[in-house]
Amino acid sequence: MTAKGLLSEQIARAFREFQTDTGWITRRILRYREEPESNYILSFEPAGVRTIFIETDGGEMAEITIPLPTLILFGHKSEFYLWAGFKS
Repeated sequence: MTAKGLLSEQIARAFREFQTDTGWITRRILRYREEPESNYILSFEPAGVRTIFIETDGGEMAEITIPLPTLILFGHKSEFYLWAGFKS
């Protein structure tokens, strides 16, 4: 076996084009992809009654339970988009 010492710049250059993609994960996080340029996420939450936390006007955290529509979240780099669907 032969060992060779590498500089951190050499290692970084070797993995610069490295990409990962989880494929389809669960019903909530459908897909996550990591690339040198950015990351992507796609998430789906079916309609239902959910417990969420909100910040009150006084700055305290409150827990509330409310019905929420189907939610789809897509994120790319630092931009995120949220769609909500209601049945008519």
